[in-house]
Amino acid sequence: MLVKTKESYLPAIKEMIETIETNISKQLMIVSTGDFTNRGKIFEFYGSNFDTIWRNFLTAYHVNKLDQATYLRIDIVIEEEKNNYEQFIQHLKKSEEIITLISM
Repeated sequence: MLVKTKESYLPAIKEMIETIETNISKQLMIVSTGDFTNRGKIFEFYGSNFDTIWRNFLTAYHVNKLDQATYLRIDIVIEEEKNNYEQFIQHLKKSEEIITLISM
């Protein structure tokens, strides 16, 4: 079943995004979209503020016809943690342990 992403929802989404506080120097918004029949598409928008990011998102929204997508998911990065390679591997191991526990 095709459910169109309604453009009329965009102002409400923008309003919610404006209330988010972040502690990172460069803002990041990740948009996932698709139709559940193929692998989804991921768009990343970077900028010094959310107004710039939002304008770039709206351009991509219209150019890529995201209004025709079945789903549209928006993630805002609010915190980042720098890790070295060893820390990264430890995070992966913890994730594997959690996945193993869940699948039991």
